[in-house]
Amino acid sequence: MENTINIILSLPTLLNQHGNPDGAVQDLVEAYRNYFNEYPEPSQLSVWKFITGDFIKIVDGFPTFAEFPIFNLERADYVIVDSTDALIIEEKGWKNLEIIDNRIVKADGKLHLDPCYQLNNYVFKFNYFHSSGLKLKYSGILFLYNNRSYSSDDCQIAHTFDELKSYIEKFRKPEGQDIVEIVRNGHFHVSEDIIDLIIKNKDEILSNTSISLLGRGYGLTENQALLVRDVIDAIEKNEDTTFLVKGSSGSGKTLVAVELLLEAFAKKYKVFLAYRNNRLLNTLRQILETRDGKYNLSPNIIFYSTGRGEGIGEDNFPVEKYGSIDLVIYDEAQRMTEAVIKTTNNRSKVKVYFYDENQILIGDEAGTYYNFKKYCNNISEYEFPSVFRISRSYLDFVNKILDGSDPPKLRGYSVRIFDRITDMFEDLTKLKSKGNKIALMCAFTESNGDKKIQRAPRIGGLAIHYHQAWTFIRDQVSIFTG
Repeated sequence: MENTINIILSLPTLLNQHGNPDGAVQDLVEAYRNYFNEYPEPSQLSVWKFITGDFIKIVDGFPTFAEFPIFNLERADYVIVDSTDALIIEEKGWKNLEIIDNRIVKADGKLHLDPCYQLNNYVFKFNYFHSSGLKLKYSGILFLYNNRSYSSDDCQIAHTFDELKSYIEKFRKPEGQDIVEIVRNGHFHVSEDIIDLIIKNKDEILSNTSISLLGRGYGLTENQALLVRDVIDAIEKNEDTTFLVKGSSGSGKTLVAVELLLEAFAKKYKVFLAYRNNRLLNTLRQILETRDGKYNLSPNIIFYSTGRGEGIGEDNFPVEKYGSIDLVIYDEAQRMTEAVIKTTNNRSKVKVYFYDENQILIGDEAGTYYNFKKYCNNISEYEFPSVFRISRSYLDFVNKILDGSDPPKLRGYSVRIFDRITDMFEDLTKLKSKGNKIALMCAFTESNGDKKIQRAPRIGGLAIHYHQAWTFIRDQVSIFTG
């Protein structure tokens, strides 16, 4: 009997492995469906169908990846590789473009990230953070096929397939397939966090924040950039506004908080960045302090809660000392008490709360969506997606497992639940011996966290990923209360 091998495609997909548009589009749909567990939007499908016909002819002979995930927050449209170089192509079908500021444009009536900024953000992220950046040098080109009015000195632009083709022809066609595997099996890894980066390049970053951070791989995503613009716009209009920003770990909250501080300070607004975490606050104070005083932001890093009543969200804060405040940014706002939330709402005209309810640890921490809505006025809501790819169906799937329910069927996944961790590792060892790739995806534990104010414990867990299968264990979970 003939053996049948089912290949499950996932992003990024090799666009030209079939050499025809229909096969490429079919692969993209299947890969997208496996990656997100849902079908692409009709608008996305239309773009794929329009682009792939002529595009496949242009990239003939070059391995070309489509929809390349970048930290699972963004996706580069196309990545072409040769033996020593790689080209990122960002395509846009916008007809009308108006530049709003150095990061935002109005495209066909809606605000979006400037396409050259977006492209350069991808290029720098690949060069700095992707493992293939050690072998390949990445560059980029913007394919703006419906507009000729937009121009920029910040990136290369092609308006027609012929212009794009002439640019691609400058590259050398690779020999062998080794480079394909280097790119496809590569990974993104942040080798230097935002705090370390500022320490090493403080003067340059403080004098030209957005460009300096972009050039080191720390450009903003579209929704992050739109938040920064909206906050600065609210300050300029002197509007009493609350920005409520929900984001899980790794979603870029601290990056945006620091960028907001630096940009508002550069525009000479009275701005503060507030924390409850003593260690993080002191670290930021040290790295943002300069001897010449030109860019000394150390005094602009303050506590929102001290326990002694002196934080900006407490009764003994010296309001008269600071006068009218334009903006206060509250990072890790989930750690606020209800009283602090209520007080901080009156400390400045514009306030930004970054919070993650899943990180509430101690009983008096009350920084929840419900409480912010209860005490704050004129709220604009934002949500930063996590760097980890999690779909709604997958979250429901996991919650039912942790609740002890029978796990639902999820396309492309299999689940095995073990009572003993040794059984799980024995099973995974067998899978590995058959050539399956195994990696630890997450591990966490939780405790009540406070000896006096007890919280209901939640189950901890471990997940192992091999190809498209997930294994969960519910075993040896201990809750320590003191």
